[in-house]
Amino acid sequence: MKIIKTNSFFLFNFFIAFFCIIGCNQIDSEQEITLENNMISMSFNKNTGAFITLKNTDNVFNFLSPSSAQESLWEIDILKDSVVETLEMSAASGFHFSKKDPHTLFLTWDNFSEIENKNFKVKRCYAV
Repeated sequence: MKIIKTNSFFLFNFFIAFFCIIGCNQIDSEQEITLENNMISMSFNKNTGAFITLKNTDNVFNFLSPSSAQESLWEIDILKDSVVETLEMSAASGFHFSKKDPHTLFLTWDNFSEIENKNFKVKRCYAV
């Protein structure tokens, strides 16, 4: 009887892990903003604006390495008290996006604690 409990426990954990993996993949696809035309497709993270994929729509080859999603899309050097500080995407506590149409995306980062001007924003526009 102990063997049956162990096998049942193993199967139960296997199915839980399997459904978690499936669920995680579905959540990831829902967390993307995508722009595409008949040649390329670009995806960005909805929460951070990170550039996730650049794909050829013919063969779905991703031109970006998985580690590139961790890199900032921009850097700004700010002179503060004779010291240059470099800000990047992760320094923003606010991120917003809007799509003008299926081919144009506007990304905005704001709420930088390092900057005294609370109206300071970084805006990027992508169009395909």
